[in-house]
Amino acid sequence: MRDPDAARDSTWLLRLGLGLTVVWVLLQLYYIVAIVGFERFVEEGPPSVGGFLEGAFAPLAFLWLVIGFFLQREELQRQSRAIDLQYQELRRTAEHAEVQARAIAANEQHARQEAFLRVLRLIQQQLGVRAGLLFVCSQIVPAGGTVEPEEAQAMWTALGAGDEGVFARALMAAHFRAEEDRESWDLFWSTPIRTRHSETYCAVFDRMLARARACDADALLTETLLGSTLGQVYGLIRETRALAEPVR
Repeated sequence: MRDPDAARDSTWLLRLGLGLTVVWVLLQLYYIVAIVGFERFVEEGPPSVGGFLEGAFAPLAFLWLVIGFFLQREELQRQSRAIDLQYQELRRTAEHAEVQARAIAANEQHARQEAFLRVLRLIQQQLGVRAGLLFVCSQIVPAGGTVEPEEAQAMWTALGAGDEGVFARALMAAHFRAEEDRESWDLFWSTPIRTRHSETYCAVFDRMLARARACDADALLTETLLGSTLGQVYGLIRETRALAEPVR
């Protein structure tokens, strides 16, 4: 859109130029007709007429040169303002696009987090079962432990009621009661069954961590999972796995 102020300035300059041109031409005609005489003027040779016209219209040429300069300057200013407005509009568009991109990314991350949290409970239940199997095959009386089957059954009942960490806490307690590294190693790796349960536990937890990291930009979920009871058992299994079989 053209600037109204610039349009008024241009119109004023054009009107001034046209007015001065008309007045100047009329003055030259008056000079020719009233002072010099038209017949005498015509009788003058071409060099005289040409010199007169050149002198008469030189001021007009200079006038329109000045007017053209101002008109061109106004046009350049108008174009500069238009370019600046376009730049501002492009910058606002870019900022809006950046905000939209951040919002879309945040929505995508939020959707991934919601999807992860929906399956997290199932994964934790699976880890709780694996921890229970590890506990049963090492700590109940028939397996050489000190926990009665009735107590283990009560723990299974608690697991079914939603306490996924009941066996994980029991495993951590057994680890802290161990007086030697051999006893902690035995807890997870001393038999093929325990080894299989421990490896399955680590594999499930690794997949859970991978899914958590995919939707956890600030690592809050990952740190929470690793700091939970199930996560501490995971760390303990990996720590004991790094040890060679202790010398008995």
